[in-house]
Amino acid sequence: MLDYAEYTTGGNGYQGNGNGFRPNGYDHLNGDWAVFYKMAKGFLRRIKPDDRQDFLHDLFLTMAKVKAKYQLIGKPLTEGGLVRVAHFALAQYWRDYYQQTRRVDCGRCSNSQRAECSGKRPLS
Repeated sequence: MLDYAEYTTGGNGYQGNGNGFRPNGYDHLNGDWAVFYKMAKGFLRRIKPDDRQDFLHDLFLTMAKVKAKYQLIGKPLTEGGLVRVAHFALAQYWRDYYQQTRRVDCGRCSNSQRAECSGKRPLS
């Protein structure tokens, strides 16, 4: 017979007894992928919940590409470098999101144009 506590989902979104353990498969990665996940998981809370898995996989691929480029030139990719890659990916995620939802591309606007568009005072 199934134990009811093991197969229910509480208000916190975790399955099981509420001990916070969430076996999502990424905890069992090895090598570079484990390091990529360690760096990436801190950024997931800044992404819309529906897009987190896609963002994570795209970020893994980006990190792997950057690591391959660094290996070609003989430089090590540090954890700080991976954080930098994740920051750029996060910024690009939000740029793309606003471009798709609001048809706004603020990357090409001056500060005064951005302030006018958002209804705020322009910066000097």
